[in-house]
Amino acid sequence: MPTPDQLIREAASARAAGRLDQAASLLRAALDQDPRHADARQWAGAIAAQAGRYAEAVEHLRVAAEQRPGDPGLHANLGMMCSAAGDLPGSEAALRRAVEIKPDFADALACLGVLMSNQQRMTEAEPVLRRAADLAPASASVVYPLVRLLAETGRADEAVETIRRAQRQTPADLLLQDKLCMLLNYLPGVDPAEHLREHRRYGQLAPRPAFRFDDRDRDQGRRLRVGYLSADLREHSVAYYLEPLLTHHDRAAVEVFCYHVGVADQTGTPRLAALADHFRQLFPATDTQVIEVIRSDAIDILVELGGHTSSSRLPIAAVGPAPIGVSYIGYPNTTGVPAIHYRLVDALTDPPGAERYATEQLVWLPGCFLCYRPPPSAPEPAPPPADATGVVTFASFNNLAKLSGVTIDLWARVLAAVPGSRLLLKGKGLNDALVSGRILSRLAAGGIAADRVRLAGHTPSTREHLEAYAHADIALDPFPYHGTTTTCEAMWMGVPVVSLVGEVHASRVGLSLLSAVGLPDLAAGSADEFVRTATALAGDAPRRRTLRTGLRAMVAASRLCDGVSHARAVEAAYRQMWVRWCEGHASGGDAPSSGSGSGGAG
Repeated sequence: MPTPDQLIREAASARAAGRLDQAASLLRAALDQDPRHADARQWAGAIAAQAGRYAEAVEHLRVAAEQRPGDPGLHANLGMMCSAAGDLPGSEAALRRAVEIKPDFADALACLGVLMSNQQRMTEAEPVLRRAADLAPASASVVYPLVRLLAETGRADEAVETIRRAQRQTPADLLLQDKLCMLLNYLPGVDPAEHLREHRRYGQLAPRPAFRFDDRDRDQGRRLRVGYLSADLREHSVAYYLEPLLTHHDRAAVEVFCYHVGVADQTGTPRLAALADHFRQLFPATDTQVIEVIRSDAIDILVELGGHTSSSRLPIAAVGPAPIGVSYIGYPNTTGVPAIHYRLVDALTDPPGAERYATEQLVWLPGCFLCYRPPPSAPEPAPPPADATGVVTFASFNNLAKLSGVTIDLWARVLAAVPGSRLLLKGKGLNDALVSGRILSRLAAGGIAADRVRLAGHTPSTREHLEAYAHADIALDPFPYHGTTTTCEAMWMGVPVVSLVGEVHASRVGLSLLSAVGLPDLAAGSADEFVRTATALAGDAPRRRTLRTGLRAMVAASRLCDGVSHARAVEAAYRQMWVRWCEGHASGGDAPSSGSGSGGAG
């Protein structure tokens, strides 16, 4: 009979060859002989984690750690698995033990800081993450958690500087370049040419297209196999805009495949799965495994929904597993990836001329480039709070990373122009002194006292989140990275949104959404106009009351919620892409457009 050590060596070989079931079986045999064998437990935990069975991984690693109490790496792995399994106290205890054993353990410190920041303990997390980054300044996986914390606390400029310092040591790191591309969207004053340059650099560092499709059926009119790739096929903003498309796709024209490379939830994921012809739940599969699945499904058009956002898997699309690659919904800029040939936009987010700043061919959809699914749990709009309080409350429920210094200064001008008005901010992290102190200090510099500002933290359910709009009269869009779902939600709750229009897609989404529902006058062309528009709306109680009761119906009747028309427009764009590919044009030349000319703004 083989010894446990022999069985472990065989299991390691089987795992390396991708035979996880065989590896697990060999390790069970080893543990039958010695249930407390630390190596067998550690390997069994790794295989369970690879298969997504995190609770099982925790049990194996816990036993291994008991056998090797002085092994910092083992305690760190246990901490990460506890976190994945939802045991946050257990995770923190294990990570702290790893750092206690090895104080300069940068990876464990980074994990500990991430755990804290995920619990909105930003003040505690920042020094831990700075210590980790100081210890391993060239490690992207260690530096990035600090970058993320800086961005999430409204310091995108510091986050970018942190990345650039790390890039001086590791200039070819793909993760750092990916995050730099994303963070530049938050900074005011970035030239569109700089956006293009950094995104192109990502494309140069990313995996290259690796496949040919010489044997693909080039029948221009056949049913297309369309795949949607996302880490967010759950209760997530991306899903709110994908769902109408999945619901109304003409199944005679397209066969729909969804590739979910993120963690499933119990509500959004099953709902979306029911709308697809084929739903592949692939987390925690590797990029290579996902690519193999897409290839085996013979996808004609792969639509990547995340771009450079935090959870996306852009390298999967970069290798070109389908003849045609498309970027849509989740990212407000070019991707820089050669294998992504097209990007779906509209004539307001990307007016004629914007194509020179994109590596993809722009496809202008008629009207708004998005279609919104209002949350079914939304309560009815409440009466305007100003009717009861006598003062107007401005509000923003956006991601705090979007609250640039320019944004806060602009909002301070609005508050100063409307005597007695108040500001309500709601978001993750606002209960932390580090975050709230920065915002209140910046507003105070603009002459706005803290007693005019209310900071509210995260709410656990969508309904509770939407109920908070009962305390808002007017929503203010951040700049330069506009809200999208927050703007749609505010309007659905009867709260008008005032937006400042910029040069690039991220700062023009507000114009597109407001125009789609018939409120283009609330999109201002300059900072001064933004202040005047917000001030005028604050002083127009009759209009605000009319919008409070009628804005939901305006949204529902608009192109923004017309799933059928939207699906036909997207399908027409897909068909034109396909025809061009069949004729030998994967990209280049004139981009297909499902509108007329350069598209229209409905």
